[in-house]
Amino acid sequence: MAKAKGQLNQVKLQADADFFRGQREAEALFAEKSAHAKGVEKQNQALAGAGGRAMVKLKIAESLAGKQIVFLPGGARGSGLQTLNLNDLLTRYAAASAAGAVGGSSGGGAGGSQGGGAAGGQAAGRDTQSQKADAK
Repeated sequence: MAKAKGQLNQVKLQADADFFRGQREAEALFAEKSAHAKGVEKQNQALAGAGGRAMVKLKIAESLAGKQIVFLPGGARGSGLQTLNLNDLLTRYAAASAAGAVGGSSGGGAGGSQGGGAAGGQAAGRDTQSQKADAK
């Protein structure tokens, strides 16, 4: 009988130790995730200001550095020169980069905007010209 009580006490102590260890691990994980969430919140607040917008533009300019920018002929019989609407390109690139960062893919955002950049820029140039014509 005493042997059974001893084994029972050992099992209780082991269960209590496992419970206490699990509780401490959960508290540590909660503290870590809370600190990370606060950091992300502070970063979002910092990027929401005017300085954040300038920082995003700088990062985009840095990522475009060294890349070839091509001007494509457009219009009737290729006589006109369509310039690339950089504002539209930068907006699309930032959106693709943000989507890639949220989705967790590395480098996926840049490839999408490079492949369609010239065609998208040409279309954006036509939109800008049509808006100018409508304004007159």
